[in-house]
Formats: sequence, structure tokens, C-alpha cells
Amino acid sequence: MKLEIEKAVVVSTSHITYQDSLLLNSDMYPYTCVKRPDGYGYFLHFTKDVNVPLSNSEEFILDKDKDKDKELESQFKEFSLAFRRMLFEIQKRMDDSLSWIILDRDGTVYPELETFDW
Repeated sequence: MKLEIEKAVVVSTSHITYQDSLLLNSDMYPYTCVKRPDGYGYFLHFTKDVNVPLSNSEEFILDKDKDKDKELESQFKEFSLAFRRMLFEIQKRMDDSLSWIILDRDGTVYPELETFDW
């Protein structure tokens, strides 16, 4: 039996704001988001083809499907710019086999990303 294994990147929850955590708890993340069973983080579905708007302006809409991008933009705009930049930075470095981000209170703190004490 060959098992299907998916890769994930582990990131400290210190890279998101408290407000971002509230949004994740309220199902505002536009893709699958599951709270960790221990209550100290999240599993976020994320792939290389997701367009993460770094601004609320038209110039950052990349997909040819403008209606789809406007919907994504409105869903992501509630999240902090730091959260969106974190996703963007991960996306730049990920390969096609990565499909999950694990936000964990004991996860890796990356000096390139903004941190928050909450």
C-alpha cells in the first residue's frame, strides 16, 4: 500500500495578530481552516496558485477571473497585512507539493516575518 503524504510548513502563531486568530476562528479564511485539537493553532489549506492580495487595490489582482479575485480580496482584506505578507512569503518559497500551513504556538519563528505578542 502506497500512502499519500502531503507536506506542510510550520509557522509560529506569533506571526499573526490576535485579530487574525479571531478571524480564523470565525471561518473568515477563504479556504479550509481547522483549529488544532489542542487549541493552540490552526491548519490552513494553502497552495501555490492562491492569489494573496497584499493591498486592497485593483493592481494586486492577478487572476484573469476578476469576479473570483474580488471575492478573495474581500475575504482576505479583513486579515492583517502581516498575515497576508506571511502567506505571500511562504508562497514564494514553496514547491508544488506543499498544501498546508500549520500555525502552532510552538512553531518556528522566522526573523523575516513580523511578530506579535498576544
